[in-house]
Amino acid sequence: MAGVYWPIAMQLDNRCYPLSPLAIMLLSQVFFVTAGVGLLLSTPVQVVLYTLAYLGLYVTDAYWMRVYWPAWYLRLRLVLTLVAVACQLTVGAWFFLLHSSHSL
Repeated sequence: MAGVYWPIAMQLDNRCYPLSPLAIMLLSQVFFVTAGVGLLLSTPVQVVLYTLAYLGLYVTDAYWMRVYWPAWYLRLRLVLTLVAVACQLTVGAWFFLLHSSHSL
């Protein structure tokens, strides 16, 4: 989800940006670990975790990483985030309906 941060961290030789390359690399690893941990969790928890992670990734891009991105990137990221969140919520609703109908 946050692999796009790696090239930014590698290009910050002159350190003219507000975040250090190390901070950006660690930020990408937070989302990487979140995605990996999500694979170990049950499906209902995965739906919540991944939905929050995608929203958190967009908030990170829109507020803390804004200086790094051209305007078109944030618009694209918003659309992709909304699609990913809609997919997660659809899967969550499908999973809930499938499993709640078995208990009746």
